[in-house]
Amino acid sequence: MSRPTAGQIRQAINGLCAKAGDRISYADIFHVFDIKDATDRDHTRRAIRDFLRRGELKRVEPGVFTYHPEAIKKQEVEGYQRIWRAIRAVRPGWTTADIEQVTRMSRNHAQKYCRWLHAEGFITPHGRQGNTRLWRVTTKGRDHQQTPIPPRAIKDPYKPERLAACRLVRCFMDRDPGKPVTRQKIITECNAILARFQKGEAHAQAQ
Repeated sequence: MSRPTAGQIRQAINGLCAKAGDRISYADIFHVFDIKDATDRDHTRRAIRDFLRRGELKRVEPGVFTYHPEAIKKQEVEGYQRIWRAIRAVRPGWTTADIEQVTRMSRNHAQKYCRWLHAEGFITPHGRQGNTRLWRVTTKGRDHQQTPIPPRAIKDPYKPERLAACRLVRCFMDRDPGKPVTRQKIITECNAILARFQKGEAHAQAQ
């Protein structure tokens, strides 16, 4: 399996941890993605250290962490605030690259937020510089001092099933499948996955 991205690792953590404060370990992530190569494990540890730095994970013992999903929302909001302050401070005719440089936010994050601001009428095109679009704040944007926060959209249509699969793996890794409560948990997660794909298959056959 190829190296997991930070987004895939976060998704696995979200699936393995039923609630805030649950424990997760390097070993759990290695098992989920079947990471055996030492270089790939080092790559994954570096990604997890980024989660530690942002507060999404907190170390409780070597290689073991607790999960704190509330930090994700806080981090997103702080990013939007930095971008919005920069947009309101610069003169008309700025580019998203200018905002990225000033705020030190990722290109993907800045561009997605600016697309949403444009759709909501907070910013508007202000000509071009070569092939690069220039922007300015609208009257609506100037009158809106509080940072506009976009709604969090569900980006992955299979997210519930992916999380169920992660929880299923944990049932076999950390629990006794012979116990009735664990057996019931396994059945529940399997049913959740089967229900989605059986429904999709039935829909495809009907067409």
